[in-house]
Order: sequence, then C-alpha cells, then structure tokens
Amino acid sequence: MAKTNSSGKVGPIEKLRYAAALIRHRVSEASGEEAALHELRELQGYVASFEQATGKRAADSSVVEIGFGPRPRRAFLLSGMFAQVHAIDLDAPILSLGDALRTARTNGIERAVKSVARYALFDRREWPKFHATIRRELPGYAPDKVRFTIGSAGDEATWAAIGQADLMISFDVFEHIPPEELRLMLGTVRSHLRPGGMVISRPCVFTGITGGHTVEWYPQHAEQQPSGDTAWAHLTDPDFTVDTYLNRMSRADMRAMFEAQGFEVTRDHAELGRFCEVHLTPEKRALLKGYDDYELFSNNVEFHLKPRHDRVAA
Repeated sequence: MAKTNSSGKVGPIEKLRYAAALIRHRVSEASGEEAALHELRELQGYVASFEQATGKRAADSSVVEIGFGPRPRRAFLLSGMFAQVHAIDLDAPILSLGDALRTARTNGIERAVKSVARYALFDRREWPKFHATIRRELPGYAPDKVRFTIGSAGDEATWAAIGQADLMISFDVFEHIPPEELRLMLGTVRSHLRPGGMVISRPCVFTGITGGHTVEWYPQHAEQQPSGDTAWAHLTDPDFTVDTYLNRMSRADMRAMFEAQGFEVTRDHAELGRFCEVHLTPEKRALLKGYDDYELFSNNVEFHLKPRHDRVAA
C-alpha cells in the first residue's frame, strides 16, 4: 500500500482547519470506560458473527487486523478473545511519546506533529483507563501477545511471520487504499486465509453522506447539522478535497472487486441504515441522480467475505 495521505491539493490553511476539526471531534467523543466498553461490545458482535459463520471458536483461532492505526485498541481487544493476534499497518503504533517522536523519521514532520499532539492531548491519559476497563471485562486480556507487523498487507514479505489466519478484519481502511493496490492486497489476503476462514471489512464508503470524511458529517455529528446544504458535497462538488487519501470507490465497486478477487460476499450491510435521510430532499436527490439509495445510504458497510474456489480474475 502506498503512503498516500491526501485526496487532492489541500493547502496549509485547509490542513489546519481540518486538524482543528479533528481535535474538536476527539474532545466531544466518549472516553475512558464508556468508550472502551462501546468498542468491546461492538467487536464482540463481529467475533460472534465469525464464530457463527465459520463454526470456529475464537479462542482456538488466529486473527489478523489490517490497518490498526496509531491507536491499536481493537488489536488489543482481540487479544482477550483469540489464541493468536497479529496486526498489520504501514506505520508503527503510537503507544508512548517516544513512538510519536519517532514517526518524524519515517513519516515526516507533519505526521509527527499530529502524532505527538494526539498522544499528549488524549492518548496518554486514555491508555491506562482503557487497559483497566478491559482487564476487568475480559479475564483473558493479554495485550502483550499482539504481534505488530509494519508493512503492506499486499506484500508477501509482510506475511512471513504470520502465515495463515482464520479471520482477517479491517475497519475504516479499504477506502484509503488505491484501487489497484487494494485489488492486489485482496489476492494476498485470500491466499493467507485458512480453510473455512473469512474476512470482515467495514469501510466508510465514499458514496454515503459520511464518505467524504469531513468532520461535520462524521456519524457522531451529522444529525446535529442545522442544514443539509453540504450533505453529499463530495459527490456534487468537482473541487472537493479533504486532508486524507480517498479512493472514491462506490459500494458496488467494492463488492465487484471482492467478487473478482475470488470472494463470495455473504453479508453487505449498511450499519447506519437510512442515515440522515432528512437531508435527501427532492432538490438534493436531483443533484445526485446518478446514485441510488444503495449507494447514498452506504456509509459504514459491513462486508463478510468467504473465499470461493473457482478461478480468480487476473
């Protein structure tokens, strides 16, 4: 996966505005025990789906998270449910101030400043609360057993120490990977699934109201917007940019790619339902006439993928 972090030419002023909006978002988010429990319950639901769909017990299985991000909370949670836990990302996790400072060497000063600020303002206080809460809830919680691999999930070398796994999960990641790299990565992932295994992916699909990744249309804030003037603006404004790379793949595009790479899509579920339908006025729908409801109400889409055994598209 290429290290691309911009979907367009975003100027310094816009970068600062986006960073400030992200900070305001983090301040407004649930934190401490409440946030930890919410993440745990959500992940337990996905693990239950895995056990039901495969007949495998999580406690006897291995899992790989693709794209754990700077705060690998989900990977740590998995340590209390699975026998083996691996996590892959292009960047090392930020678990201390030293980790944040070291990002400057590989990711440049802009990413380093963001990482240091995030850790100093939020994560330094959050990690102790998170671990204490989860240890109380999960008797088998063992974050030290998570094995982090820094590299691209599309490169065979990344999998050398991982081998095969029963479950691959990836949340809010696939939409940030260039399409051709995503296609190649899916082929690699498929080859490293154990027989009977599956993939659970939940991208924030571009065609949904949240798909532009602008903070005001994050799920936590969208319903508080006083006006729908900028709803789906990323689909109607040819000059739309945001300070993160987006591959602009539709829900149908993703499903077609999964199938072309040898997967059967056993679940294709928009978790937010008809989110913010109030903003899809007749006038707005006319502007979005090229998109049906399957796309406009995509947002966070839960895809379950199981390998087929027929020929995969080249």
